[in-house]
Amino acid sequence: MRKILLRTFWAVLILCVLLFSTLLGLAYWYKPVALDAVEKALKQHCKGEVRYKWSSFGFFKKWGELTLSLYQVHILPTSISTKGKTDNATAHIAQVHFSFDWGAMWEQQYTLKRIYVEELDAESSFLDVWQIPASPTSAVRLEEILIEKAQFDVPIVGKQDFLSFEVETAHLQFAGKDLNQFVCKVKAEKCLYIHEKQTFWELKNLGLQTEITYTPKSKILQFNETQLKIRDANFALRGNCTFRENLPALLDFKFRSKEGNLQALLALLPPRYYDELGGYKAKGKLFFAGSVQGEAGKGKVPAVEASFGGEELEIISPHSLQQSITQCVLEGKMDAGVLRISAFEGKLGSQRFRSAFLLSNWSKPHVVATMEAGFDLSALHEFYPLPRWETLNGLGGLKLHLDTDLAELYKTTTEPKKMLATGEFELINVSAKPQEGNKTHQKVNAKIVFQNDGAEVRNLQTQWGNNDLTLKGKVQNWLAYLLVAEQPLHFRGELASKFVQLADFINPTLALPATLQGQIRLSIDSLAYQKLHAKKVRADLTLKDKILKSGNLTLQIAEGSMSFLGILNAQKENFITLDGRTILKNTQASQIWYAFGNFGQKIIQDTQITGKLDADIRSGLVFDKNLVLKLNHAVCDAELTFTKGELKEVQVLNDLAQKVQLPEIRTLPYNVMHALLQLRNQTLFVPEWDIVGNYNLGIVGRATTEKGLDFRLRLQPKRNLVYHINWTGNTNSFQLAYPPDTEQPHLETNWKREKEAYLKIFKSNTSHESVKIDTMKIGD
Repeated sequence: MRKILLRTFWAVLILCVLLFSTLLGLAYWYKPVALDAVEKALKQHCKGEVRYKWSSFGFFKKWGELTLSLYQVHILPTSISTKGKTDNATAHIAQVHFSFDWGAMWEQQYTLKRIYVEELDAESSFLDVWQIPASPTSAVRLEEILIEKAQFDVPIVGKQDFLSFEVETAHLQFAGKDLNQFVCKVKAEKCLYIHEKQTFWELKNLGLQTEITYTPKSKILQFNETQLKIRDANFALRGNCTFRENLPALLDFKFRSKEGNLQALLALLPPRYYDELGGYKAKGKLFFAGSVQGEAGKGKVPAVEASFGGEELEIISPHSLQQSITQCVLEGKMDAGVLRISAFEGKLGSQRFRSAFLLSNWSKPHVVATMEAGFDLSALHEFYPLPRWETLNGLGGLKLHLDTDLAELYKTTTEPKKMLATGEFELINVSAKPQEGNKTHQKVNAKIVFQNDGAEVRNLQTQWGNNDLTLKGKVQNWLAYLLVAEQPLHFRGELASKFVQLADFINPTLALPATLQGQIRLSIDSLAYQKLHAKKVRADLTLKDKILKSGNLTLQIAEGSMSFLGILNAQKENFITLDGRTILKNTQASQIWYAFGNFGQKIIQDTQITGKLDADIRSGLVFDKNLVLKLNHAVCDAELTFTKGELKEVQVLNDLAQKVQLPEIRTLPYNVMHALLQLRNQTLFVPEWDIVGNYNLGIVGRATTEKGLDFRLRLQPKRNLVYHINWTGNTNSFQLAYPPDTEQPHLETNWKREKEAYLKIFKSNTSHESVKIDTMKIGD
């Protein structure tokens, strides 16, 4: 039994090898004949020349199916076919696979069954080199054509404007053997209208299913019962396409919406607006119908006409059952390339609106729109929830006349846009609660006047918690900012307030929008943040490219003054940097310590220091995206001068008093206390800390988060008496000790040498540094 199985195995293996060798032999010997049959078939359909890089022939592209494959195929018009280049080809195809009826191969009949096309990129002139023969031969009989990943570019006017169709799959199934009748199913990804490389209009998720009959004698393609699906809307299409020798094809189609609902109109909107409005429905009868007639090809575009509308409609929101637009009237049509909505009006809540819209010149789209509307903000927010707001109440009003080229809105230059926009917008006694936070904007009143490309904020007032804000100024490019993604908004104005609680305006994460740029003059009478309280805050702030610059920021704090020049850079995704210079003048040291939380240290608390403080601090700080300071990247150079104050009950002074048996220095008065501080690589260097008074005390050394304190102290209670002491440990359990070498001249020399070394490092790091602030002036 085992021998029988073994012999059977070898017999089957030998048969498989023979069959495989036979197939390879057939593929080798019959490939030229198959290529000749395909080339003859293509010549019946192409007026131009077909070129390809290489080919293969066998049963293995699709197992058991005899297939001829052509790779990197180019179809060229006859007029350029002799140039030897493919740059001007009207179609580029990655792969084309021709499937044969291999059962008839023995009679040398190469009848095509299926054609698979992969990655087709074609222009509209492709139709000028492709033709359907009047009497196709038997070798061209097909069962189906399958196209995957295709793109067709159809010029509208010249070379700057065209429609681009991106097709995922197109499947043609032939009912007979003569190509005269077939069913076509298309799954398309996108349809784009592009002008000067800018996309003005875009549709996604297209579907087409149709039965097409071709009459060779008249060269007419008849479309019967064609179903076109755009998103969730279905359209019925009927008509024909007539091919003419050396002339553009003639189109004659009529279409209509099958359901007669709002989706037929919404489906034609760009994706950005369809995603927001696609869920809205309408009660009442809507109609949408039109026609496509005229020449197509060789730069010719057929005329598209359509009309749509309805009366006594009710538009229902997917967000609210209580609020809907009632008494709605819609009238519109498209004729000779002009889209005109002559009326769109209705009532929402207690307020009415009416508007009109016109879009002309598709090569350079031009928009004219007018709108007059009153807003019951509560009803509007229920019908169409406005982003970032939980509740809205109050009244608003809008009058607007717009006249502009859409291309203007896509320009990114800072020059004024060539547009006409006039009107005004008002808010009256509005209250608004944001989705984040628990404070509500109260008594919001505003008046904004539109002036062509700009808008003037004449008065915007709000009361937010304990904060009150008043904004005045000018805004440019406002319409492009609202309608076109990544368009900048330019602003220039003044922000005033009697009181600001700064914590209400700081988010856990700080993100400066790249699309906002401009200047604000800030004027705040009183400002509070945690323990910090300041008065008369004045600043010029400039924002551009996610960089915020402060110029001339001044405030009154701790009975003195503070000024700051700084640059906040938020261009990186994972961190932000703050570089600046802070100057304090004539401030109370204890209040500064308290206001800034004792600067995160425990050695000297705000209750243990008095006196006047002047300071010059230069810093470069790095924060992560949650505004947490990254100490390993922080740098700081500070010069502090304290006058006429005292240190009392500081732990190091208590230990020092016990060490040298001078209890009176537990409270250490001073005339002047001068300190130099430097932060580098998580190390705090103290090149100089001199306290001058009845008792002179000097400190020099450094501290790190890992090794703790390493300082030298020099105490001189009397002219001829000097103590040298080491101060080591951490801030919670440090200790004082006399140096092992008690020889006074030697200790004094070491003190001076170490202090000079630290001072040299400090001066080398700070002597050539300066903060440069590029602050722009506010106002005209």
